Amino acid sequence: MRSSEAWGKAFHEATRRHVVAPRVEKVLATTYGDVLKWTRSGRTLEVGLDREVYLVTVQGPVIVGGGRHSLSSFSRTYYVYDAPTGRLIEWGATILPEPEGNRSEFRR
Repeated sequence: MRSSEAWGKAFHEATRRHVVAPRVEKVLATTYGDVLKWTRSGRTLEVGLDREVYLVTVQGPVIVGGGRHSLSSFSRTYYVYDAPTGRLIEWGATILPEPEGNRSEFRR
């Protein structure tokens, strides 16, 4: 998978998840371990910490929750794709600032 493909997949995913006026901020080629440092989220055991991934951040308001969970509004969503296969590993919504990039990145 190339970074431009991650960009397109994340834009499509954000639209599907009802992000209002989504705008891809950054596509960062990094490791899953580095993603966890930024997201501060729980780890999936099916992916190693040194696995090469693309972290894509998308700016745009989104409301998540419902059912048993209260509704929450977030300004940014993120999508983590396995670089070799292109599979979506995880996604989330956050108010965290854009991640710092110390690996290769692709911006539009």
